[in-house]
Order: sequence, then structure tokens, then C-alpha cells
Amino acid sequence: MCASLHSHVENFSAGIKSLLDLLMPLLNAEKIVNCTLHGFNKGKGKGQDIQPGGRILNALSANVAAGNLVVAESLRLLIMEHKERWIDTVIALRDTMTHPPEGWTQLMFRLKMSVESSEVHCEQILVPDINGIEVDAFAEKSLKLIKEFCQEYLRTLASARK
Repeated sequence: MCASLHSHVENFSAGIKSLLDLLMPLLNAEKIVNCTLHGFNKGKGKGQDIQPGGRILNALSANVAAGNLVVAESLRLLIMEHKERWIDTVIALRDTMTHPPEGWTQLMFRLKMSVESSEVHCEQILVPDINGIEVDAFAEKSLKLIKEFCQEYLRTLASARK
């Protein structure tokens, strides 16, 4: 059960990362930026450390196609807002589960046990959590946020055509 849960969470976070990877080349197709972007790749922004989506943010601030400054800035702000709200957490989860640090264990249920009069009692079953949010609630919340992000991202891209 636990290995299966671990796989589901890993696949969920990898799927969201893949969706972000698919959305970013639209910046090329819609001629928002003057460079080729292949996905939601890590990179460095001006004066920043390497971060998820850094190449995208850098392109949206320093390599914008003529006539698309307003759209590029709107998209940059949207991505930054959602990075803060959820993207960085999901990508960090995916990275950790796909490339676990040495000694890191699977995402598991935990049991809070006690012993009284030579009898073992299960006091509580602790559901796996991600940053303090139970895994099922985390997935539900993430799905709502990715839907919100995709709708706004695509709406903003479409505004460049007008």
C-alpha cells in the first residue's frame, strides 16, 4: 500500500511538471519571446539563484518579442504568483520523490503506538502529508490551482492575438 501511494504521489507531481513543460513552448508558438523554450526548466533570473521556471522568467523579462511586452509581463507575474502559491512545492516534491536524497524513505502512513500493561495500542494513524497538508487534500488543492493557472495562462496568451 505505501509503495503504491508513493508511486501515485510521484506520478501526480511528475504529471503536473509535464503539463507545465507542455505549456511553456506556447510562448514560442505565439511569438511572445525571441528564444526557444522547451519546458518549465530551471534557470537563473537576473540576480537570482537557479530556480524552477527560471529560464521562462528570464525570457519573459529579457527576451520579449516586439509588441508583446504587456503580455510577457502579465505572464511573468502570473508564473511568479503561482510559483509562490504551489508550483515550487509540487516541483520540489517531484524532484525529491524522483531523485530521493540518501536515506530518504517513502511517503508512508505512520502509526502512533503506546504500550500499557504489556499491551500495544494504536493511538492514532497519521496520514502522509506534504508540507503539513494530508496527501489527498494536497492533490485536490493542487488540481484546483493548476486549473486556475492554465486558464489564466491561456487567456493571457490569447490576448496577444488581439
